[in-house]
Amino acid sequence: MTPESLLSGILRYLIPPVVFLVFIWFGLGWLLPKLWNRLEWVWWRVWLGRTLMGNSIRTLALKDFHLLVREKETDEGAARPLAVVFAIGSRLVEFPRLHRYLRKIKNEKEEYMFKTSIQNLIEGWRSGTPPPVLAEYMKIIQDGADSEGDPRQRLRGRCAVANVKYLLGDLKEGNAMAKENWKYARSQEPEIECEFKWMASYAYFNSTLFLGEFDDAMELMMDHWGPHYARLSVDQQEKLIRMLSGILTLNPVLSIPRHMILAAAFSGSPRFERKFWPSGEEFDHLPSEDRNSELVWLTCWYENAKRMCEGDVISLDFSHAYAGFYLTLLYKAQEHLDRAARQNLSRKAEAAFDSIGENSPLVSRYAKWGFLGIYYLVMGSAEEALKSLRRAAEYSAISGNKFADCIFMCAHAVAAQRVNRYLKPEVDYYLAEASRLAKRLDRVFYSDLCEKASSEVSRSRGNCAKAERLDARSRGGRAGERILSIFRE
Repeated sequence: MTPESLLSGILRYLIPPVVFLVFIWFGLGWLLPKLWNRLEWVWWRVWLGRTLMGNSIRTLALKDFHLLVREKETDEGAARPLAVVFAIGSRLVEFPRLHRYLRKIKNEKEEYMFKTSIQNLIEGWRSGTPPPVLAEYMKIIQDGADSEGDPRQRLRGRCAVANVKYLLGDLKEGNAMAKENWKYARSQEPEIECEFKWMASYAYFNSTLFLGEFDDAMELMMDHWGPHYARLSVDQQEKLIRMLSGILTLNPVLSIPRHMILAAAFSGSPRFERKFWPSGEEFDHLPSEDRNSELVWLTCWYENAKRMCEGDVISLDFSHAYAGFYLTLLYKAQEHLDRAARQNLSRKAEAAFDSIGENSPLVSRYAKWGFLGIYYLVMGSAEEALKSLRRAAEYSAISGNKFADCIFMCAHAVAAQRVNRYLKPEVDYYLAEASRLAKRLDRVFYSDLCEKASSEVSRSRGNCAKAERLDARSRGGRAGERILSIFRE
């Protein structure tokens, strides 16, 4: 027998067993469970969805199959290939029941996760939780917002997300979501009811304001405030405030007085028609000479804010900060007043800012030190202004709140330039960041703020022609002379 024929005989003898072993141990023992896993993965992806909870339960289902194979091997003593075959057979028999069970788990857990994520988002924002954590909660809420369930809870979740997006500085997306929420709320409630509309109002009205549409924001607020708060009895007003307490980042009813103050501050003046006062009765009881007084208008809204916000720390702190900012603008604008009258405005502004304590939440301190920095800038104390605005930037970095960043960064750059010429890197950084933000917001008002701040920095550096050009450009836009005057020495 030749070596070739001997080798051929050996191969003919060995190949069938080898093929058999490869088929059994590799095909059934390793490849078949892989293929089955892939089929199940696709099935559960379709029926459980791509949400965080769906992915989690899909992982649980696949792990359950692996444990079933192990059960067949360990408890029943089957070899690996047979264990896989038996496991697949058992899986097919119990699959309809397993499908119903896992779908039920998903629905119940997603509902629980949806509710807890809303509360975690609200509490997280109020306590200054870093934005990446808040973003995870918002993703969970958005994943579940369109699923079946309680319409009130679904709207609450969407409104909470819109609120936080706007507060963290994502004004355009927050406003887009808020418009959809407002449209939905109005479609779901009769005109005389207001819970859904109040929930949707906060992000819609306030993102509209911070996008530079000040008159539109005031109209929206007063069109809603009149029929759904001002005309209610005192008991009904208190009941409404209690009903909306704690369901969103901030109580939407309590936000109206302070945002009327802020809208008027940015716009350059209040609206003095009867509709734009806290109540028609309050307007009717005023002497005729007070009905066109800016200070009286401001005082009426500020006193209402303080009365309504008692017990809600952040809402009250914001009211103090916005009132202090408005009083600062009045001080700057009314240079024709005698010294005593201007000092009175200055004392009122300081008292408003001092009402915000050092133990207040981070977001309150962000608002306080940012607007207080503007106050010091107007008063001619650049060193104190820079200290305050640096603190505002610190609190913004920690909490992620950026809703007033553009005006704060412009003031920061001007204050730093006036303090020391060696702070040029800090000045340039905040001017560049403010410009980037203004470009992203795509609103002329914010571009005007940047142009005016850049003009003052250029003038301070001796570039007078450039300063004049930037100054002229800033005056041709949306920002009024009063708001731009805060940068002028």
